[in-house]
Amino acid sequence: MTTFRVFANACDFGLIDADNAQEARDLAAQMAGYDSEADLVERLGEPSEIIAEEA
Repeated sequence: MTTFRVFANACDFGLIDADNAQEARDLAAQMAGYDSEADLVERLGEPSEIIAEEA
């Protein structure tokens, strides 16, 4: 597992441990009430702004 710093715009999801950046973004989307980052994109109708950087 790797630790990622995850954020989107002004929202800081903090540090998330995940196998890869996509999993970290999916977990952040779940924290925001979506099933995954793909679900977020589908429901909002625009690209995701979630960023996951290795910490």
